[in-house]
Parts: sequence; C-alpha cells; structure tokens
Amino acid sequence: MQTTRLTIRRFTLNDQQDVFAYAKDPEVGPLAGWRPHRSEKESLHIIKHLFLRNPYSYAIVNNANQTVIGSIGLTKKVFRPTYELGYSLRKDYWGQGLMSEAVQAVVHFGFDQLQATRLIAKTMTHNVASQKVLLKAGFRKTHEKKQHFRRYDGQVFDITFYELRRSQWRNHAKT
Repeated sequence: MQTTRLTIRRFTLNDQQDVFAYAKDPEVGPLAGWRPHRSEKESLHIIKHLFLRNPYSYAIVNNANQTVIGSIGLTKKVFRPTYELGYSLRKDYWGQGLMSEAVQAVVHFGFDQLQATRLIAKTMTHNVASQKVLLKAGFRKTHEKKQHFRRYDGQVFDITFYELRRSQWRNHAKT
C-alpha cells in the first residue's frame, strides 16, 4: 500500500534494526500494552513470531528515508468478517499525521480487499492521540471498560473500544 508519505508493506527479517529503534522507546510500547524491546534479537523474534505469522501485519515505511517507523495490522476476529486494527509509531514521528495516513490506507484495504463488514479497535483510555487517529478515520466509540487491561508490568488500565462499519466508512470517506 502506498500513501503520500508512506509505504505499508510486509515485514522482512532485515527490518530488525528499524523495529528495535522504535520498539525500545519506553513511551511507544507501553501505550499499546507491550514491554519495550530490550535487544535487536527480541525485535527479530517479534518479527518472526508475530508480524510474519499474521498475513495482515505491516511495516510502516517512511518514503523519505526508507526507514521502518512503525507497525500496523488487522487481526481476524471470531465474528466474521470482523478485524481488529492495531498500530504503533516511532515517537519522533508522532504528531505529523502519519498514523492517520496509515490507518486510512489499512481501513481501505480491510473493507475493499478483505471484504470486512466491521473493524474494531481499542485503546487505553488515557491514550488520547490514538483515539484522535481512530475518530479521524471514522471510527465511533462504542464503550469503555474500567480496569479491563492488565499490562505486562502489572498496571491495570481502563480501555475504550471503537468500531467502524463498512456503511459508516463509505459515508465518512465521502465527506
């Protein structure tokens, strides 16, 4: 997938240095619920055993410097055809609209190529930036669950749930 500033493609084993560069940041992973990576070897393990095993998991590549700056993906849920959207982005690229650009491309892919009827997403309630990305893409807040998610470090967080139905997306895309 191509956007104005990004290429969204499958991960390769050669991406381990770039993945480690963003995944080691103590402000990136914890917002998505995962522990910061401790080594390039750990990043390679994640690429092999998580990203490459999900056929809809993608590297976000900055076209300006060909660097992997994040990840984005869809995970098929039991309720067919529903997919869950997840993403992360290197901190020095926050606030530039890049994740909104990537989400728009993957939402389009989900509805047009995968024939999804619904996409869902969730964020920790305090992750306002991620919520803005979802709302900009047309997602609607469905509900919150208090003390719903226990992170790797034992902290418990409230979670906000979102969904985007194909019919809502078509209407949102027209505006």
